[in-house]
Amino acid sequence: MRRWRPSTAVSPASLPTADSSPDVWRAPLISRVTERLYVGALPRPEQAATLAALRVRLIISLSLQRPPSVYYRGPFHVVRLTWPDSPLLPLPLSLLARGVRAAQPEVAAGRPVLVHCRAGVHRSVAVAACILIAEGRSADEAMRLIKEARPVADPYAWYVQPRIRRFAAYWQRQENVIGPPGAP
Repeated sequence: MRRWRPSTAVSPASLPTADSSPDVWRAPLISRVTERLYVGALPRPEQAATLAALRVRLIISLSLQRPPSVYYRGPFHVVRLTWPDSPLLPLPLSLLARGVRAAQPEVAAGRPVLVHCRAGVHRSVAVAACILIAEGRSADEAMRLIKEARPVADPYAWYVQPRIRRFAAYWQRQENVIGPPGAP
């Protein structure tokens, strides 16, 4: 009996890089959604000065990979909400809410927030949409804004969009119970 062997070897040079296909690897690493919200892929160390100049202080990380160590020093604060990007493990509402609650004080103070995951396509997009929902936008408007700002983003993926919509309903119920942030 013969063993199956791949016909071609995979070399590190053939793996996707920031400059090769597919399109997700060609996308900008970080995209501006609003004045106070950026979404993207795992930031690189050389982007720290740019992010600091943009006044980003809070970085919400959904990547299983830790952000580079430069982001664990001032002026940055990293909130890690690690979760795998898998349709078999949908993002829990509690994780989406933690991301929103972490971002709210920064956004209210007029400081931008960066939300990232590995590629900036699903997990970070879901949390960013939830932040926009908490600011008063509809789920549809939030997803549209993100898709316009970051074409590679996929808030309409079959396992992402329902979580965003479910969060919108959850957030609406929470607001009706406890009032909007800052309300007496």
